[in-house]
Amino acid sequence: LFDDLKWIAPIRAKPQGVSTKIQNTYSAEGEHIPSLIRRAFGQKGEAALANRLKSVVTSFGKDSHLFDSIGVQEYGQGPTSPYEVQIQLGDHFHRLSNVGYGVSQSLPVLIEVASSSLGETFIIQQPEVHLHPRAQAAFGEFLHDMTTSRKHSFLIETHSDYLIDRFRLQMKKKRHSNHPASQVLFFSKSSKGFNTVSSILLNKDGSLPEKLPNGYREFFLREELQLLSIR
Repeated sequence: LFDDLKWIAPIRAKPQGVSTKIQNTYSAEGEHIPSLIRRAFGQKGEAALANRLKSVVTSFGKDSHLFDSIGVQEYGQGPTSPYEVQIQLGDHFHRLSNVGYGVSQSLPVLIEVASSSLGETFIIQQPEVHLHPRAQAAFGEFLHDMTTSRKHSFLIETHSDYLIDRFRLQMKKKRHSNHPASQVLFFSKSSKGFNTVSSILLNKDGSLPEKLPNGYREFFLREELQLLSIR
């Protein structure tokens, strides 16, 4: 059904401190990501890979307010020498295991998608896990950018309206001729308790169609109306 399909699991690998592990085989939980980061940003880093990742990571980090950049601290010259992934916040570097958990959960998605060959397909479960609303929205922008600049395709399982709304805003703001065909598959329960799914095709400007399934965003609208009554 899909060529070059990659699945990224809903819970990514726990952040590590100092490590000697080298893993080059793909892992849905992102266990190979520290080795990939070292390939890019280590002492013998690959310049082309580093340049591509640095642009994406810096842009997402600042938009999300999660970090300013990432780097690698190596404790030796050999390929099996200990190393650790570090997160830059301002003028300071911190161990990945010492910063917010959302950073370690988002990096595997960012790094894997940005480093992959053009035109790959990704199934990603809950990219917004452990992220605050601003970072969730930044992921929506990241996904849109990857569809237009890297020609990737995505099937995303998400509970985040922030992510979807930022993706839609990017469709309106950037108006690419190569906008991906995009849709929201809205899952709900019928009156008889059965799961139902409705396809909501997004317009080229990111707007929603006039006819929407019953219950779509009903909860959020109700909450906002009640909040307006608070003085």
